[in-house]
Amino acid sequence: MIEVTGSNVVSVAEHVIMTILVLVRNFVPAHEQVASGGWDVAGVAKGEYDLENKVVGTVAVGRIGERVLRRLKAFECKELLYFDYQPLQPEIEKEIGCRRVDTLEEMLGQCDIVTINCPLHEKTQGLFNKDLISKMKKGMFLSTILPTCLLCFFIRSSGWTAKTAKYRSKGDLLTV
Repeated sequence: MIEVTGSNVVSVAEHVIMTILVLVRNFVPAHEQVASGGWDVAGVAKGEYDLENKVVGTVAVGRIGERVLRRLKAFECKELLYFDYQPLQPEIEKEIGCRRVDTLEEMLGQCDIVTINCPLHEKTQGLFNKDLISKMKKGMFLSTILPTCLLCFFIRSSGWTAKTAKYRSKGDLLTV
C-alpha cells in the first residue's frame, strides 16, 4: 500500500466528522430498517444523540486531528479534548476552544466520543488494548479511520458492541 502523506488531509478530516455523525445519529440501523421496508423513527431515535453538549476527544492533533477539532467546534460540543505528545500552540488551542489532556486514560474517562487520528507505527501499535478500553467512560464511542491499515471501526464501551467492525488482530492500534 502506498501512503501519500498530506495529500488528502481535508477529505480525511471531513470523513472523520461524517463517520462520527453516522455513528451517533444511528444511521446504519436506520438505513437497514428502511432497506427492509420498515420505518420505526422512535426505535432508531432511541439510540442516537446530538454532538452538542458532548465531550469529544481526538488522539493526535497533526494535520488531520487539528482539522477534526476545528470542524467539531461548529457542533457546540461541551468540551473538545486532545491527546498528543506535542501540544498545540496556546493561541491555536484558544482559537479552537480545545484542551490537551496528559494521558489517554484521562481522556477516555471524560469523553462521550473519541476519534483516533494517529498513524500506525511502532509506538502506536497496540495502543488501544483491553486494559485501556476498560477505562472508557460508560457508553462512550470510539471511532477511527486509519487509511494506513485499512481500518474502520466503531466500538461502544457499554458492552463492547461494535456498530461496524472490520479490523485485523495483529498490527493495528486496537488489540482486543
